[in-house]
Amino acid sequence: MIYSIIVGSSCFAFFLILQWSLLFSKLFRNISRVLIIHRCLVTALILIFFILSFKLISITSTQLDYIYVPYAVAYLTFTCFYIVYMPFFFTIYTSLSVQTMVIMSDTGGNWVPIESLKSIFASNELVIKRLDALNKNGFLKPKDSNRYCLTFKGKCFSRLFIFLKWLWKLGSGG
Repeated sequence: MIYSIIVGSSCFAFFLILQWSLLFSKLFRNISRVLIIHRCLVTALILIFFILSFKLISITSTQLDYIYVPYAVAYLTFTCFYIVYMPFFFTIYTSLSVQTMVIMSDTGGNWVPIESLKSIFASNELVIKRLDALNKNGFLKPKDSNRYCLTFKGKCFSRLFIFLKWLWKLGSGG
């Protein structure tokens, strides 16, 4: 059982290394395509191990349970890591709140007028709701109805997001 967890964890480590190497290479511009490609490769790797185990051992019903369960545990371990990691990755990659904080951090902590954010987002209503949510959660503080700046908490989180976007080569946008 421990061996299966190690195999699943190793496959996830391989997944991360593959993801980071593809993100750092300039071969793919579409990050979503990169994620689909290497998810398929890792799944294929696990399936190849599974198929090879059937070739190496003559199968009886007790041997099938003996072989199937460890591979199922390895695959489930990998899948659990993947399920926990990918929402975190996509939050950093696509979140409008993260994008707003990164844009505001790029101003050097100065007061940012709402108009400069409205040109980036799809609608004015979206900007207002996003700023209200960030304000309620303590990431922004308003100077007046038209200008906002990052709080200390907002600056800390925006630095973390900027670092992660740099690490994953995601650019500053959301």
